[in-house]
Amino acid sequence: MQKEETKLQFVEEIRKERENCAQDKWIILVVDDEEEIHAVTNMVLKDLVYDGRKFELIHAYSAMETKSILNRQEGIAVILLDVVMETEDAGLRLIPFIREELKNDAIRIIIRTGQPGQAPEEKVVLQYDINDYKAKTELSAQKLVTTIITAFRSYENIRLLNRKNSELLRLMGFKYEFFNQYSQYFQPKIKEVAVNLGQLLTSPGLPDQPRNNLEQATQKIDGLVASAKKVFDIELLENAVEARYSEIVNLEELLSELSNIHADSIRKKRLKIRIDLDSTAKAYRSNRTIMKILFNELFFNAIIYNREDGFIHFRGWTEGEFLIFSIEDSGIGVRTENQGRIFEQFYRTAESTRINPYGAGLGLFMVKKCLEYYGGTIKIESRHQEGSCFTFRMLRQQ
Repeated sequence: MQKEETKLQFVEEIRKERENCAQDKWIILVVDDEEEIHAVTNMVLKDLVYDGRKFELIHAYSAMETKSILNRQEGIAVILLDVVMETEDAGLRLIPFIREELKNDAIRIIIRTGQPGQAPEEKVVLQYDINDYKAKTELSAQKLVTTIITAFRSYENIRLLNRKNSELLRLMGFKYEFFNQYSQYFQPKIKEVAVNLGQLLTSPGLPDQPRNNLEQATQKIDGLVASAKKVFDIELLENAVEARYSEIVNLEELLSELSNIHADSIRKKRLKIRIDLDSTAKAYRSNRTIMKILFNELFFNAIIYNREDGFIHFRGWTEGEFLIFSIEDSGIGVRTENQGRIFEQFYRTAESTRINPYGAGLGLFMVKKCLEYYGGTIKIESRHQEGSCFTFRMLRQQ
């Protein structure tokens, strides 16, 4: 009942947002030095209506003119951007101006180039914060309409996410302060206890039974520290919300870094690691702290619950406005009756508790939380004792 009410509230917010903008037009900035391209674009889109609103096209023929328009015109939702104009990279130079100088992460930037050899798709997608890449030769009238409508839907989603996250930030001020005070007291005490136990374990002549008790206590403290770290990671996540689109994260490098971090565990189990990312899934405008926590939790689970001589396979690709990843492993799997609960806070299955007795039941909860910042979702396909495959999607920011 509560989920249904939340869904209805979300739909109502979208409806009100649209009512407020009902008399407005969708604004598209067409940037190209060819008059014919402007004429054709205008012909295709002039009578188009989406969600009750018509389209207004603003035309620019150079990078300088485009900057002038962007500085004075509000409400531009989509830019159709040529690459080669007054210089061979004039269009590309506009992208950091929009994202970094104007700090506009909502506007959808679609590269539309007649000379793809001057700006190869993979290079542009990896290096620049764009939302789509099209060659003029492939962009028929129907494909142009499809591209534009998809971009406007993405634009609406981004605006709504920005507003929701701003509201969330206002509610979290007190919580942040509490966690900061707690961590300043808690962490030094844990370190002090760990040092004292370590000194006792190295004492000469310590009888076996007390030594065993101390070793068990040390293991429990290690588990407590790991659990506390996850709690503090949750705080890091929530503090990073405001900067969730602050940088372009190279996900290929991040996965390689995580492989090195977990190299000892991977080697001990003789696991085979395979990473297959499409060119459009190698970089994502997000926040490195959030992405590292997201991928690390999934990677850690795939390692610790895997069998010896098993495998872990990462895949990444794009579908429409979403970036999609899957991580498949040959581990113990999750029983069908448990799959609906594994993303709950503090939930642990009997098997996961047996293998990792000092876990906190927070890892997959944190994964779900990370994805919510990017309008994302996650699902699991698993067979007991045969392995699992987690597939998740995030709204594309490139």
